[in-house]
Amino acid sequence: QRPSSAVKELVENSIDAGASTVSVTVKDGGLKLIQVSDDGHGIRCEDLPILCERHTTSKLSAYEDLQTIKSMGFRGEALASMTYVGHVTVTTITEGQLHGYRVSYRDGVMENDPKPCAAVKGTQVMVENLFYNMVARRKTLQNSNDDYPKIVDFISRFAVHHINVNFSCRKSRCSQWEHVFKARCY
Repeated sequence: QRPSSAVKELVENSIDAGASTVSVTVKDGGLKLIQVSDDGHGIRCEDLPILCERHTTSKLSAYEDLQTIKSMGFRGEALASMTYVGHVTVTTITEGQLHGYRVSYRDGVMENDPKPCAAVKGTQVMVENLFYNMVARRKTLQNSNDDYPKIVDFISRFAVHHINVNFSCRKSRCSQWEHVFKARCY
């Protein structure tokens, strides 16, 4: 519905992954960029092909798990929805791997095979150009800075309830070319 809803879902996934650090970066209120990085357990390479399919989860392995579930949601629902309205890229590495994997999704399916890449522990989900294919929705969100306070509010609430997790949130103000030429951008 809104960029803040996407951030909320992605942060919940990070917490479910056992992250002790969650970093959120947004640009233009989340319409141009939402990036959520965590240091959780990561996503196995063999799970990447179905990661963004609807009704998919790695949080249940047996029917009996339904009675003891303690997660905040199912990654497949949120990510699948995001792939239909934005460009999603996932970079992940699990413990014991020598390298991570990066893969892009569109319309609920993988666009390319997972490519080996350098990665830090955990998962980074990037959603770019949110609602690029929904002109009416994008027009209703023209004042993109309205969602940033909502995102900060969500993260503040998570921080109060999850005292063992470090949260950070920042606005990205740099253009693509400024990132290339500057070591740091504020």
